[in-house]
Amino acid sequence: MNTTFEEVFECFLSKIREYDYMRLSEEELTTELTQKLKSAFAKADFKNVELDLLMSEFTRSLSTLEIEALSYWLVYEWINPRVNNVELFKYRLGSKDYERFSEANHLKELMNIRSDSYNQARYYSNKCKNRNMTKDLL
Repeated sequence: MNTTFEEVFECFLSKIREYDYMRLSEEELTTELTQKLKSAFAKADFKNVELDLLMSEFTRSLSTLEIEALSYWLVYEWINPRVNNVELFKYRLGSKDYERFSEANHLKELMNIRSDSYNQARYYSNKCKNRNMTKDLL
C-alpha cells in the first residue's frame, strides 16, 4: 500500500507548533502542506518514487526513515520563510531599543532552528541513500 501524504504531514506536524494551522480548514491545511511537500520532496531526492498529486500519495510505500527525512525537509520548508522575513528587517542594535534587540534574538533562534532542521533533513536523506545503496549491492 502506498504511503499517503497525510502520514508525512502527521510526522511533520508533530515536530512543530504552528497555531496558525489550527485556524485553517482541513482543505486549506492540506493545500498549504502539499505545496511545502513538493519542495521538500525535491530536496530529499528519493529514487524510484514520485508524488501522485491526484491521489495525495506517493507511488510506493515509504520507509519510516524516508518519512522522517521528508518531515525534516518539511520543517526546513516551514521555517525558511520565517527566517527570510525577519532577515529583511535586520536592525542595528541600540541599548535603548528593546524591540529591536528582541527581533535580533528572534532571528538568531529562527536561524538556529533552520540550521538544525536542515542538518536533520540531510542526515536522514543520506541515511536513506546509504540504505538503498546497500540494498543495490546485495
